[in-house]
Amino acid sequence: MAKVSIVMMLALIALIAIPASALTPTDFDVKIVTFVHDYDKYLTRWNNVFKQGDTLKLYLGVGNLDKDVGAVAIDFVIYVKDPNDYIVYKKVVEVRKLGYFDHVYEIVEIPIKDGWLDGKYTIEAYAFDVLNYTAVLKSYTKYDVFSATGGGEVKTISRKNAPYVKKELTFYVNSNADTVPPNRFVVFDSQFESRMLPVNVPNKLEVSVLNNYDREGNVKIGLKVDGQIKETKVVELKGYEVKRVEFTVPPLSKGTHKIEIVVLDRHVKFDNTPPVFIKPLLYDKRILLGKIYDGCIVYTPNNYVLGSVGISEINDVDAESAVSIFNKSGYIMNRESAERVLTNIFAYAYVNYIKVGTISVALLKGSDERAEIILPKLLEYVKKKTKAPIRYLGVRDCYHLGDVDILIYVGNSVPRLSMLKYFFKNHGVLVIDNTEYWKDLANSIENQAYFMKNWSRLSYSDELYKSYYDFNVNKVVTITVKEQVPPKFVYSDLNVDKFIADVGTPVTISFKVKNIGGAGKEKVEVKINDQVVFSKEIELKTGEEKTITFKYTPADEGSYKVQIVGTELVKIFFAKGKAKVSAEGVKPTPTPAKEKKKGAGLVVGSAALLAVLVIIRMLMRE
Repeated sequence: MAKVSIVMMLALIALIAIPASALTPTDFDVKIVTFVHDYDKYLTRWNNVFKQGDTLKLYLGVGNLDKDVGAVAIDFVIYVKDPNDYIVYKKVVEVRKLGYFDHVYEIVEIPIKDGWLDGKYTIEAYAFDVLNYTAVLKSYTKYDVFSATGGGEVKTISRKNAPYVKKELTFYVNSNADTVPPNRFVVFDSQFESRMLPVNVPNKLEVSVLNNYDREGNVKIGLKVDGQIKETKVVELKGYEVKRVEFTVPPLSKGTHKIEIVVLDRHVKFDNTPPVFIKPLLYDKRILLGKIYDGCIVYTPNNYVLGSVGISEINDVDAESAVSIFNKSGYIMNRESAERVLTNIFAYAYVNYIKVGTISVALLKGSDERAEIILPKLLEYVKKKTKAPIRYLGVRDCYHLGDVDILIYVGNSVPRLSMLKYFFKNHGVLVIDNTEYWKDLANSIENQAYFMKNWSRLSYSDELYKSYYDFNVNKVVTITVKEQVPPKFVYSDLNVDKFIADVGTPVTISFKVKNIGGAGKEKVEVKINDQVVFSKEIELKTGEEKTITFKYTPADEGSYKVQIVGTELVKIFFAKGKAKVSAEGVKPTPTPAKEKKKGAGLVVGSAALLAVLVIIRMLMRE
């Protein structure tokens, strides 16, 4: 017991010997805000002008407290003085906490009453450290500090004897004030249906409009062609709502024409960076690039991966359920913004670093675990929208990056860049996707990369912003209208309805063809085992799409290779069993003979053997 008492006394003496640190001006933070998430995490108000009937929200925070004492006692005192220097509002907020805290904060809502005069007001805010350090430390001696039930009491001193810090803010009351934020509406992501059109064919332009405010409102936007407004629309938006707005570009004569979006409202912000919006947080900072060794770092401060399904620091959605958003139809702002940004990054990396082949993408080990579920879904969506040649390799550590082209890190910190030296030397591209709204990782990236070779610093690149999608909204766009634009047929969705068919039984083959050029005709041919089995001239208007379907009946056992001539679309199916005539009298289509090529006997024989083995295995299962 004597040893225990000595230990307790030494601990008490050590605590008492710690001097109580006085508050300094840098420890006390006072701001007029609209939203507070946590200590030092808040959105400041866009201006300091209010109308009678409004509410002013005041954030008061104190940091750098002596957390070793085990208690906090702070008094916040607020006075509001009107233009005549009369006190019209006062409030005291007492913060008392037992525990080891190094900061505290409070939010005070000040009502702007109807009788308040127009003019300049002053807020005097005080933070008093009223903790009685000695008394608090002595209170711990009443408890056994070695038991599970130890504790203490918050003891205070008078404000007259307490150290304090004072801060002043000003705001204005104006009965005619416009209290709507200047960037209430955000206009971004304008996309043209086509950049080249035949004469007298209309075009379409779409643009996204977001209401970045908690109250409903409307904004008037228009389409200007060659300096003249051709169409205007009034967009009604609820609080925090986003809409995709479509304009029709009228048929134009031969030549070059200027097209632009104009906004007839002063509370609008054009944003060339596709944002992620998780109310009330708008992630819309510019994407930055920095070249390093023979590779590159892409810094996206906008939480594109997790934000694509609505996950943020203040909105912690379960990742498993959130991925269902990728299967939903229609326009979903965060998903579309993330897809467009990733596509542009891939296109930029492909042109400048990868050059040829498939783009191999991996997630860096140590990323937010939810990204392991969400990133593959996002990459699938990118492939679906753009047909980008992407291959996802899964999660990789720093020692297994030899086959990785683009490495993605998702988190609120910077990975150790020195561990990626050989990745960068091998033309690797690292994408750092910041998940935390309040933190900017740019300085941390710069500090680490400064000591590495060929570092070009982080900067904005217009090339990335135009590498696939053109993110610029309010710039003038030129559309070329030609007298005649040749047809351009695009084929997709080649499908065979049976993987294994019976000999003599028809299989249905289908595919889609769309004309993205001028109106016209094209001969469409389909080969099976290098012999033409379908040939037809198809006529389509600009933008028209048709589904082509025909039947083919295999006559012999074996494998059948189906290919649309002039494309890379290929499907394989197998036929088994003996030739039969069905009840409907369908006769088998003669099996196209493969062309014999010199030196190809071994290859053909191997393919036939493989097909037979596959069929035998299927039959055995049956």
